[in-house]
Amino acid sequence: MLARHVELFSQNWVVLEKIGSPVQTHHYLARVRYDKCIANKIVNDKQCTIAWYVNDNILSHVDSSVVDNVIATIEGYFPGLVVERGKNLNFLGMEIGFLTKGKFSLGLVQYITGMIEDLEEALKPYGENLDQDYPHPAAKWLFTVKSDTNKLVEKKADIYQKFVAKLIWVMKRGRPDVEPTVSFLSTRVKGPDKDDWHKFKRLMCWIKKTQNRRQNYWCR
Repeated sequence: MLARHVELFSQNWVVLEKIGSPVQTHHYLARVRYDKCIANKIVNDKQCTIAWYVNDNILSHVDSSVVDNVIATIEGYFPGLVVERGKNLNFLGMEIGFLTKGKFSLGLVQYITGMIEDLEEALKPYGENLDQDYPHPAAKWLFTVKSDTNKLVEKKADIYQKFVAKLIWVMKRGRPDVEPTVSFLSTRVKGPDKDDWHKFKRLMCWIKKTQNRRQNYWCR
């Protein structure tokens, strides 16, 4: 189950004060130590989890009636929830698909498609594109830094910085295959040079080529 409401969840701390307290009081949910916006409770010998993330919030339990009860409690404090349920959900830009028992897929197809379109539009004034075909996201010289390489002009540097920031989110949310490349590129956002630009474009060509890729996960 996924619930979204822009006004309702405008600030996490507001949610925790207004929703967290009553939910914890009546349902004995306990916030986890590693994330103050996640709370768990064992219901019918199974874990019930609720998480608040600004405009997107998620609630889960194997028994749909438990989910119904928690939604009803929250609805009592914040009427007008928009609830999305099913085997295919979009949460924080992540496309989650529940395939079979213990197996689900995670993708960022829509987000990455939009990112590619934005970058290709930004490249037009320079006569550049993302049509090159590379077998890997980076070459063996990825971590090589040449001190004599010219710096990028300001507008290109801005493009580099903007899209590397997007890539950091992408690698953490659903594309671990690009993490080594993005990790290096993120160390070069201050004063990127033409060599960094080539590495960045190579990665984006790879991402365009594999934009429909999804990761499958299994649980024991």
